[in-house]
Amino acid sequence: MYVMKVQRVRLPDRVAWLVLDENYEPVQPILSYLKFLEDVGRSPNTLRATAHHLKQFWEYLRDTRLRWTEIDIAQLAGFIAWLRRPDPSVVSIERQPARRSNATIDQTIGSVQSFYAFHARLETVEALPLHQLFIGGRRAYKPFLYGIAKAKPEQKRVIALQRERRTPKTLTEEQIQTLIATCKHTRDKFLFTLMYQTGMRVGQCLGLKHEDLNVEDGLIHIVARDGNSNGARAKTRTAYTIAGMQDLMGLYTDYLIDDLGALEADALPDFVFL
Repeated sequence: MYVMKVQRVRLPDRVAWLVLDENYEPVQPILSYLKFLEDVGRSPNTLRATAHHLKQFWEYLRDTRLRWTEIDIAQLAGFIAWLRRPDPSVVSIERQPARRSNATIDQTIGSVQSFYAFHARLETVEALPLHQLFIGGRRAYKPFLYGIAKAKPEQKRVIALQRERRTPKTLTEEQIQTLIATCKHTRDKFLFTLMYQTGMRVGQCLGLKHEDLNVEDGLIHIVARDGNSNGARAKTRTAYTIAGMQDLMGLYTDYLIDDLGALEADALPDFVFL
């Protein structure tokens, strides 16, 4: 049984992802689809997740001895059972739980269906009935003036799983303060405090440049940039400013002195967090 691999490739201006076969060569149908996603501006995290999803699908094709150009809906549904099966390397006399959750499997199936929709448009493969149109739905929410205008048909995936409902795990204010207090480096303390006080995502924080911080006015400018050398990327595509961060700027100054050992702009690295 040959082993496939997802390979991270660092290029001069970006990070790319490849799926390699047993000969360590890129799987061309996956390569062209990942290139398409990159060209239309999908995030690096989306590209990485899609690469792993399609690698799993190619492993399913290997195990079932199927050609990717000859897949039908029934065989695509069989991929769900393949994803659910327990780890084949573990032998147990008891019934084992599914290896992956419904949410993970549904995300994987969505990537595979989008992959086939892309190649169907290129006429690489015959189009599969992956979606169906329906009017209305069972949602409890009804918009204003619902029912007056003619409803437009919506597209729904034919193969989809009901995802588990999970309550997001959160930290109490006391736990957050304890976490910040235990930081040994000013960099880490500044990073956690920045996320806590502003609500910024970690990708937005890691994508900050020193020019984005206005110390005197206490302003933080969130700027969406593509091709950051550290791979960080803001979730939003629209720039905006966070005001009222004067107290946080004192911690930022401590970080410049304690960890970076510099205050002059010319002596600072490009990104705030290294």
